[in-house]
Amino acid sequence: MSGTILDRIVADRRARIDRLGHAQGETLPEAGPPVPVPFDRDPFVICEIKRRSPSRGAISAAADPVLQAAKYVSRGVQSISVLTEPEYFGGSLQDLIRVKQQYPQVAVLRKDFLLDVEDIEVSRQAGADAVLLIAAILAPQQLARMHARALELGMQALVELHSRDELEAVRALQPALVGVNSRDLRSFTMDALVPLRLRAYGDWQARWVFESGVFEEEHAALAAEYGFDGVLVGEAVMHRPQRITGIQQGLQRQPGDQVFWSRIAADTGEMPAAAAPEREASSRRPLIKICGLTWQEDVRLADQAGADLLGFVFADSPRRADPAMVARLGATRALKVGVVVTSPGQGKTVPDQVLQLLQDGHLDALQFSGDEAPDECYPQAFPYYKAVRLGSEDDLELIRRYRCPRVLIDARAPGGEYGGSGHRIPAELVAAAGRPLWLAGGLNPENVAAAVREFRPELVDVSSGLESHPGKKDPRKIRDFIQEVINETA
Repeated sequence: MSGTILDRIVADRRARIDRLGHAQGETLPEAGPPVPVPFDRDPFVICEIKRRSPSRGAISAAADPVLQAAKYVSRGVQSISVLTEPEYFGGSLQDLIRVKQQYPQVAVLRKDFLLDVEDIEVSRQAGADAVLLIAAILAPQQLARMHARALELGMQALVELHSRDELEAVRALQPALVGVNSRDLRSFTMDALVPLRLRAYGDWQARWVFESGVFEEEHAALAAEYGFDGVLVGEAVMHRPQRITGIQQGLQRQPGDQVFWSRIAADTGEMPAAAAPEREASSRRPLIKICGLTWQEDVRLADQAGADLLGFVFADSPRRADPAMVARLGATRALKVGVVVTSPGQGKTVPDQVLQLLQDGHLDALQFSGDEAPDECYPQAFPYYKAVRLGSEDDLELIRRYRCPRVLIDARAPGGEYGGSGHRIPAELVAAAGRPLWLAGGLNPENVAAAVREFRPELVDVSSGLESHPGKKDPRKIRDFIQEVINETA
């Protein structure tokens, strides 16, 4: 059949209900289920049991759900999600029944593509303490009926969202548990900024869960920093349950005043006007980062001309910025990024002066532009993103290894420079880099429109292409570059 992956899953489930009934042919316990256990206890790390998925194929095809649950419980997990969908995820209601019978003290979520009130009743009879309600597949009235029935039966309902439309559809219901999935169930692609973007709209009292894409401590820290109370973790802990401790630690991060990723999320997607007053919510032009700024007047000009990010290099370079100058700048409309080159394994880490600028709010984030390994960035600074130099197809794999929500691609220059070389990335490598695309490397007012037209980047980064000489920007080039981007996307 045609349609999205989600369409096929739902259609197949309807057919299976027609054929086998809501219990999917499983024998439900004759004894009544135990009193439901609270699902959202802290630390609110929900660990999942699933054998496969449409995006990853086989994850752990022969996994025993009770043995997997034991690994979670031994690490302090109090909430377990059990996939009961058989055809695409390899689950069954029997998996949930067995886990709940073995661990009655643990709260168990039935994760499936539930479609009606009878699904809720069967879930309770099987022992579920909570159910997942996916807004993308349920009309608002039907979701409300299923939600009400779950509460009547003493369960909790985790209402899952992925879009602004879905959030607005459940606003009147104001569910107490809301999950925002970074994975689009229509295509099974993932974007870590989607939950941050939607969280800004969630203005009712609820506990918010960041779903999908949580593999390490820093992913949980990102969720906690931007207002999420819990995370749902699947593949990462199926393979390596020892990750649970780090994820629990990351979730303990207190929400702070970091604005970098929430601003990026706001400026690259649909957001309330109050979240990004300086830009139209419907704008889809690329973000513009002007890097290599060393003069205060250049900073002011770039900020006033419409740059979204201002970059300051704190590495060996003719464009090296003075930390004292950055500290004197005060408030800017644009976000401020410090560019560093470190080699932690060799003892070369972020300079203390730069960390102080980040801590004091003079910088909003760091850009790691050296040869830092994926696990060497977050321990040094947060928030951050990574710049990766591309010179061959072998370098493309690096993009997928890093854990930050976005990775900037730059050219691998023959001289080994870390940015600002003026060299461009081969077009075939840019095309293969994937989306969302943050693009640097040899951009200037003469070629940026063509780059935007061909590659549709989310962000363009320019440095030497705007200079009158190294470290000094040409005011006309700044204005022309920004105008070229605006004209191309008008």
